[in-house]
Amino acid sequence: MKYCGQCAGRRRYRIAAMLVTFGLAWFVTGCVYLPLMPAETHLTAQTVELPARKLHSCLCITATVNGAGRFLLAVDTGATGLILSSDAAAAAKVEFLGKSTRWTGVRSRVGIKFATVRTVQSGDLTLKDINVAVVDSAEFRALMANDRRVDGLIGLVAFGDLVVEMNFPDTKVAVARSARADLGESPKCEYRLTGGVPYLPAVIDTHQEWLMLDTGYEGYLVLPKELFKSDSALGPTVKAPVNPMGVLFDGKVSVGPIALTNPPVVTGIGRVGVRAIDAWKLVFDQQKHWVYFVGPSTETAWEKIEPKMIAGPGWEGKIGASEVQLTTVAKESILYGWGLRSGDLIVTVNGQPASEMWQRFADTSPTGDRSHSPAMLVIERDAEVIKLDVGNAGAWK
Repeated sequence: MKYCGQCAGRRRYRIAAMLVTFGLAWFVTGCVYLPLMPAETHLTAQTVELPARKLHSCLCITATVNGAGRFLLAVDTGATGLILSSDAAAAAKVEFLGKSTRWTGVRSRVGIKFATVRTVQSGDLTLKDINVAVVDSAEFRALMANDRRVDGLIGLVAFGDLVVEMNFPDTKVAVARSARADLGESPKCEYRLTGGVPYLPAVIDTHQEWLMLDTGYEGYLVLPKELFKSDSALGPTVKAPVNPMGVLFDGKVSVGPIALTNPPVVTGIGRVGVRAIDAWKLVFDQQKHWVYFVGPSTETAWEKIEPKMIAGPGWEGKIGASEVQLTTVAKESILYGWGLRSGDLIVTVNGQPASEMWQRFADTSPTGDRSHSPAMLVIERDAEVIKLDVGNAGAWK
């Protein structure tokens, strides 16, 4: 049994919405086709484990690019190919192709330059001659909620046709030439590859849908908005109106071979986030387009925990599993002076979940802790994402 609040956890790695569905395969400059897969893949053994760590809920690997650096790359199935920040690309001395564009995503518009790298090496894995999308570092950090630890993203197709194992419970990432024979009895499903991104078959109530499998999205489930319109058959199955804090779906959502009971959901572009599948080891057989779910069970369930009411001088709100919702912010309050307004959803504070950082942030007493200044907030207001720097508002002195 998993426990969570109504907060459905926005992804810190928002950049993955940047290069999905349409894919990096077709670039607008003259409709030039650039392959996403490396020209060669080298392993020192049939199966090799990569140096991995978990950042928040997402699996990351460390790698060198062109023999330089020790870069942290998020293994993000919602990203197409290999993506680097411009700082990482400069350190690796990538070879730019003279092609660029600006891509308009769900909430962001970012500049992209295209380049090639000779090698990407992570442990005993070497990828040779691979195309890369380079994003300006300032835009990359903004999309990553100012988390400076991540230098880039690596999607499935960047591993070529290798089998990719993402072991969330044990924080391990491995690659292999072929799938192990003992996987044959593990629950599996065939995935659809669109623009280099895997989509899984899903059944929501009785409705069939294809949902993006997005291991860089730190939330649970995002279901298409049209499924929850008042005239939709799914409308009555939601316990409360879908709001920025998210709701629990009253029933089961089947994703491939697994069943999620009462999962937390928000609405938007349909996807399955990492918190919905982090009880399993996922094994992607890229030659057959099968994904295996290796774990003790094929079911998981959530129990609803009501958000806790919080208040301070001139403001009230509620705190959930990861986010803070401000219900009332009076004009005379210090929060109003910092730029916060009634209805704001605080997603992160200094790149960390707002629920974890809020107590220090909202402490406006003379002895309040200001050691982590300045504070950069990521908030959602009227369906827009706003980055608010309160460090210049005299709040952190």
